[in-house]
Amino acid sequence: MMAPAKGTSNFKGKKHTEEYKILMKDKMKNRPITWRDKIIKTRRENISSGRVVYPKGDRAYHWKGGPIGIINQIKLSEEYKQFRMDVLLRDNFTCQNCGIRGYVLEVHHIKQVKFYPELILDINNGVTLCKKCHDLTKQGRPNNI
Repeated sequence: MMAPAKGTSNFKGKKHTEEYKILMKDKMKNRPITWRDKIIKTRRENISSGRVVYPKGDRAYHWKGGPIGIINQIKLSEEYKQFRMDVLLRDNFTCQNCGIRGYVLEVHHIKQVKFYPELILDINNGVTLCKKCHDLTKQGRPNNI
């Protein structure tokens, strides 16, 4: 198979004449504007001006009321950080399942926060686990240790 000559393309189709292009342009200008055209036009304007507006918070289509936000707020609080450090110190930074030290340690709630939210900061409800053991406890809920 031969390569196309320099300056030509592989596109083998009808080339539109200048008269045809002008005719189609006039036809598109004179057609009635639909709701779809209006939406496309406003989206293009918003994107080009940098003011793309997406609904946020409770106006967003995927809003679920924000229950997970409360748990994340608690986990970012100073009280939760103190709870985590107290459990790690009590367990001497050692996994209570396999006894490993110096690995990625996580604090596991013995009773799930979902069912016992009042025990989220109780030191007796926390136990130190390595990442591997913590992943195993997540598989066989409610409690594998």
